[in-house]
Amino acid sequence: MATKTVRTDEYDFDAWSDEDEEKAIEAVATSIKVPHIIVENSFVGRFPSGEIVKVPLRVPVEIADIADQETNPVDQLRAILDKLGDKKATETILSQGLLETIAFANAYFQTIQKIAGASLPQSSGPLA
Repeated sequence: MATKTVRTDEYDFDAWSDEDEEKAIEAVATSIKVPHIIVENSFVGRFPSGEIVKVPLRVPVEIADIADQETNPVDQLRAILDKLGDKKATETILSQGLLETIAFANAYFQTIQKIAGASLPQSSGPLA
């Protein structure tokens, strides 16, 4: 990868503050959000590029083993989609930028966690 040389007087590093950084990070975070909806047991997300991807929320239990083997959400999502044989969704997701792909994967897994938490009955103590 080529490195681009730029004039140093274009940027005012000395005036850059923590507040400037927080604002810049928030602007980037807002631009990569992946709005999503749940439709018929599927997670449907729309990338900032406009591409829409539909992935299942109900997956076989063996998928948990795959997810446990991977440490980052992108690899987890890729392994799950590969296992389910959804090559088109995998290609679409991985063709997005890294930050957008991470945002999609995080939203997907957070949705699964919310559903799992909502569907578990409250325990009244240990089983006798």
